[in-house]
Amino acid sequence: MTGIEEEYNEVDYSDKKLPLQNYDACIFTNCNFSGANLSAIVFTQCSFFNCNFTGVKLKETSFQEECQFIESKLVGADFSICNPFMISFQFDNSNLEYSSFANLDIKHTTFKNCNLKEVDFTDSDISKSIFAYCNLEKVIFENTTGTEVDFQTAMNVQIDLETNNFRKSIFSRNNIDGLLSKYKIRIH
Repeated sequence: MTGIEEEYNEVDYSDKKLPLQNYDACIFTNCNFSGANLSAIVFTQCSFFNCNFTGVKLKETSFQEECQFIESKLVGADFSICNPFMISFQFDNSNLEYSSFANLDIKHTTFKNCNLKEVDFTDSDISKSIFAYCNLEKVIFENTTGTEVDFQTAMNVQIDLETNNFRKSIFSRNNIDGLLSKYKIRIH
């Protein structure tokens, strides 16, 4: 398989299987991947602008060297079945509702202005990641390692600090209710 460097604009890949090859430093703009089969595809340093990944199939898909998703829709994307080797990505102004990053080591990931409603981080390592201005409503943190995570500007943070490791993480005063909610106490 050879790597290719290209730009793809307004391509409709919906419900199709992409050719099995490496995509290196490619730029995808306004592309529709809904229901597409991206299994075993390798994306290295690729950028996705305003793309739709709803219902995408990601079995053994590789996202390496900080693939970027900007203003994209990734509702229900199951990253937990991706190839974990060198997995690295960043998300900006994207909708990741109901997606899963379970069992992944995704340290140093930046989520900026993203909707992460009900995203699953069970058994993941998200250490040194940033959740800037993100909605974390009903996010699942179970047995999650998140040392030095920046939650300062995140909203709707709710984490059980007894069953997760978030040492040295940064929270704002607005996050206190979500950190103590299991104790059913009120803070005024």
